[in-house]
Amino acid sequence: MNRRSLLVAIAVAGFAPVLPAEARDIEEAARTLPVPADRLAGGRLWVRRDDAVAPEMDIRFRHPDTLALDRDACLRLSWFWRDIRDQGQAVWIDPSLFDLLGRVQTLAAALTGRRAPIDLLSGYRTPERNRTLEGTARRSMHIFGRAADIRLSGFTPAQAGLIGHAAGAGGIGLYSRFTHLDTGRQRAWGRS
Repeated sequence: MNRRSLLVAIAVAGFAPVLPAEARDIEEAARTLPVPADRLAGGRLWVRRDDAVAPEMDIRFRHPDTLALDRDACLRLSWFWRDIRDQGQAVWIDPSLFDLLGRVQTLAAALTGRRAPIDLLSGYRTPERNRTLEGTARRSMHIFGRAADIRLSGFTPAQAGLIGHAAGAGGIGLYSRFTHLDTGRQRAWGRS
């Protein structure tokens, strides 16, 4: 077990009871996909947000044949990711975050046999808004457009964290009602 796996296991174990078999199932699903998860996802993402003008987006952000970024789709996703609680400010969101979430969605579908949306609870945050939130990191990945607080339909936050780990998330934070995933350095934390 490498350091990252150990940190995730500790965070998950400290957060909620997760059967070791669940972790093995998720890791096995990641290993046995017929093609890599990013290729299988095809650069497509289905996200919902209950506090946005456009509450749902099912969009291909990479061209299907070449997997090159579709800049217009990334701009639309970046607008979807905006900080709507701070005058709707938006920034360019790191496309590798969309890739990560596409892999998460693909692994979840491989485990359940059905495609399910990701509920985005918090995407981009302005530095000003980030400072007003209790317990947030001063240099949160949210202010750099590299993080998402999500709910993964059909999975507990701990299970979503394990799927995020298998999908290659950098930061994995486990909370009572959601999971934080980001593209930063490898680290994990959790609380009940």
